[in-house]
Amino acid sequence: MIPAIIHKMKMNPDEERARQSYLFKKAWADLSSLTPEEYLEFINIDPVELGLLALTHTDEPVDETLNRLLKGKWGTKK
Repeated sequence: MIPAIIHKMKMNPDEERARQSYLFKKAWADLSSLTPEEYLEFINIDPVELGLLALTHTDEPVDETLNRLLKGKWGTKK
């Protein structure tokens, strides 16, 4: 198994949510700053959870956030 997946299996739901939040904030600031292991964890976050993180960690309008994320424009807020 992949170490990131093993690590995830040992977390309780609160720890997992905190980890996802940390990864999202780090990716939001600079996607290239993620380590390979963090990137693997990040891309394996459930899309619904990722959407919730995007909507709760930004101060821009929801439609702008979603459009930017769908276009792959991380960390390029207006």
